[in-house]
Formats: sequence, structure tokens, C-alpha cells
Amino acid sequence: APQAERAFRPTAPPPGVSFRHTFDGHVGPVTLSGQLHLPAHHERPPLIIVVHGLGGSVESGYMKDAAWAALRAGAACLRINLRGANRNGDDIYHAGLTEDLEQLLRAESLAGFQRIHILGYSLGGHLTLRFAASPSDARVVSFGAICPPVVLAPGVAHIDRRRSAPYRGHVLRGLKEIFAMYASRGRPLPCAPSTAANVKTLREWDTNVVAPHFGFASAEHYWASQSAGPLLSDITHRTLIVTAEFDPMVPYASAALL
Repeated sequence: APQAERAFRPTAPPPGVSFRHTFDGHVGPVTLSGQLHLPAHHERPPLIIVVHGLGGSVESGYMKDAAWAALRAGAACLRINLRGANRNGDDIYHAGLTEDLEQLLRAESLAGFQRIHILGYSLGGHLTLRFAASPSDARVVSFGAICPPVVLAPGVAHIDRRRSAPYRGHVLRGLKEIFAMYASRGRPLPCAPSTAANVKTLREWDTNVVAPHFGFASAEHYWASQSAGPLLSDITHRTLIVTAEFDPMVPYASAALL
């Protein structure tokens, strides 16, 4: 319902400037992109980095809502695309790939921020929690995760249910667009483009695309090794995790394991 509402009444983002940071990834140069929003009349504002969910991007409605909320609180906001989410074809991402957060914090354009907070939604929330367990930048002082799939395997099974088909189709469309652009670049492929295009479930996606691309033995190996749940006790910074008992996409049973 929120997705349908935003399709008819899209949220306009606040004024901002383009952000770009390039680094060497395992398949070649990767450029992270986004939009940086600065509050008026604040010389040294804190920065809130906002990370999108599976198949999303900086254009997702909740990302724009977060930017407006940050500015109202007097903070700067960076809406960030995970690798490939801007359809530049550089690479694809997965739920435990904290390298994107580590790299963007090294961007010269962010050097002036002394206090940084990271907020992630869904998969982005999971990625944020993974990073929070072992942060690489002392300027990051707190973390937030909105409806993260803390344990990946139950989350995938939940979205692969028949009743979740509309949402699953929406997510897979975004992932397939990212993969198609990646395949057009001539970089190493984990599977034939036709195989990726015909995927119907997240299990199939993780089996045919994510696991071989990133060197996991299987989808199950990917889920077990990258789940944030076992790492939560390692988090020492202030962290807020928001879950909902009746979340239709992320099973509360996995969140209740907290």
C-alpha cells in the first residue's frame, strides 16, 4: 500500500548536491552515488547516512522522507545508493556487504563531518547492524535499523511465500534491472543474464546470482555467514532497532530472537 501510494503521489526530495565516491571493487572500479542535503544555518551539523532496502535506491520514498526528517532535526543527510543501485552497472550488492559503508566514509567530501549516524531500512538496516558490530570510523556515534531481517534465511522464506508475490515481484524487478546493467558492462558474471532474468524467488536469486558472484558455497552459506543476528552482542555503540509484530515483509519471529 505505501508503495502504491507513493507511485501516485511521489515524495519530492529536499534540495541537495550530488555525491560520488569511487574505489576499487573485486570486479573493477565501483562508484557509489547519492544526494547530500545540508541544513540551513548550521555550520557543523551532524551527518545522517541513510541506506535503502532490497531493490531500492535514493529515489525510494522512505529515503526522501528520511532526508526531510534529518533536515528538520538540524542534521545533514546523505542518501546513498549501494553499489549498482543507481543502475550504473558497476556491480551488485548483498545484505552483508559492509564494504560500501566503509568506503563511503573515506570520501573526501565527508571529511568535514565530525559526528555521523547511520540509518538503514530493511536490507539497509541489516547492513547497518553488520557494520555497527565492527565500525571502521570513529566519527560514527550511533546506528538505526528500521525493520531489518536480522536473520536472513527466515526473511527470505517469508518474502518467498505465495501471498508476498506482489512485493517480491517489485523487489526482483529492481534487482534484475541492476544485474542487467551490470551484465552490459562485460564484467565477470555469476550466471547467464537469461538465468537471472527468469528468477522467480529470492532463494533462486541468492542461489544463482549472489552466492556465486561473491564466493559463497550456496545461498544457505550466504544467509548463515552474513546474518547480523549473531553479531548483535558485539555492538557497543548506541543502536536503535525498530521492528513491528505485524510487519508483512519481515517476520517478527526472527526479530523476537533479539
